[in-house]
Amino acid sequence: MQIQDGRTSTTAQVDSEFRLHTRAVTEAMDYHATLSHQKYWSLPFTDVDPTTSDDHFFYIKNTGTALLSIPDIRISTTVAGYVEVNWVTGTAAGSTSTLTPVNRYLGSPNVPAATILYSVDITGLTIAGEIFRIDLDTTGKTYKESISGNILIPQGQAVALTWSETTGVLSGSVSLNGHHSTE
Repeated sequence: MQIQDGRTSTTAQVDSEFRLHTRAVTEAMDYHATLSHQKYWSLPFTDVDPTTSDDHFFYIKNTGTALLSIPDIRISTTVAGYVEVNWVTGTAAGSTSTLTPVNRYLGSPNVPAATILYSVDITGLTIAGEIFRIDLDTTGKTYKESISGNILIPQGQAVALTWSETTGVLSGSVSLNGHHSTE
């Protein structure tokens, strides 16, 4: 069976199971977000040494109207342990530093509408739920956690990374994708 476009006379094949045969160019969502919208960032942090166990050392809160998502996290440590990725509430406090996002479309002025912090101990937060845990059992190795379905961060919501150990220096990068405004 063939289907014909009435305007261009282009035909498409349909097999005996009524499946349309097509050809298309596909691209990864992160590539599309970077190329088409210039809204894909790296959030790098280096040599963060939490002061004690269960300290929040990385924080991101969506302060805009557009949905933000985290598709992956890369992280390494000098001491074996684990990082919890937590949904958090409250107001981040303590001696924090603002993290500067790096747009993956180099030269783009776009920045996410978000508060992004890192510190040896971000206080003022309450864990609303553990999203998942990243086991870091080999020191000096960078672990990449690709997140199926991403972590979606709507307006006003926040995520924090929490270190399990009393020692250990952490370095890594969180990927962040910006979506169209919901307004």
